[in-house]
Amino acid sequence: MPLDTFMTSMNDIALIAKARSFAARDCMHSLGFKQWTADTVPMATTNTFKELDLVDYPDPATAAESGYPGITPRQPLQFDRKPAARSTPTRPDREGIEVLMGRVAKTKSGLAVPSGGCLEAGDRKIRSADAETAPEELAVDPRALAADAKFSALRDSRMQSANAAWSSCMEQKGLRYADPRAARSDPRWAGRKSEEPASEEEKRAAEADATCKQAVNLFGIYKALEAAYQKVQVGKHASALVDSTRVFKSWVENAQRIVAKG
Repeated sequence: MPLDTFMTSMNDIALIAKARSFAARDCMHSLGFKQWTADTVPMATTNTFKELDLVDYPDPATAAESGYPGITPRQPLQFDRKPAARSTPTRPDREGIEVLMGRVAKTKSGLAVPSGGCLEAGDRKIRSADAETAPEELAVDPRALAADAKFSALRDSRMQSANAAWSSCMEQKGLRYADPRAARSDPRWAGRKSEEPASEEEKRAAEADATCKQAVNLFGIYKALEAAYQKVQVGKHASALVDSTRVFKSWVENAQRIVAKG
């Protein structure tokens, strides 16, 4: 994809989130909240850093056997893996939350709370090399541009035509849905958890869905349109994307140093 050269990796985004939590924890410790851990207030879940797309490319045989992918419940993502942190979980009190979020200027003991609280103070540790340097921002976010390209592809008349062809294919199999999202979100199975088996009705719909997607090349059309819209974005924001790559690299380096300290 045209934006791949500038794309921020999900692993690096997760690393930055972890470093931000570590830095916020250190800030809380400095203000007297010694039992605070990086996970006292969870900032992410187990699903936060997963790559998602708006159109999938399912295998008909797999769909016939197990239906659509079930829902996996989100769990708080633990950043602090130290045994002591895991064995002594703490629940934040009201003052701790106010200090973390920057809702108060001082702690009850009289210590000054940094602007924006410890959460923003931790974020500034990522976005600037030191306390004297102003935080650097991305001139443009490649992931925001990529998301815009995905939605532009979905709205494109050529994608609408492909959806109509898919819908016609499904109707020939006795199933009526306006588009693939309607099939996937059918209330009869949309809320099924991953550990629960799919019904025969769901398996039949999922197999037909996958088969019709292949028949009309739905995924191929979507990806071609997505690439075309990404190409426009790259041409429009080329200079800003190069600068954003440099800035993001500095964030990752700062995050690596913070996490290395533990």
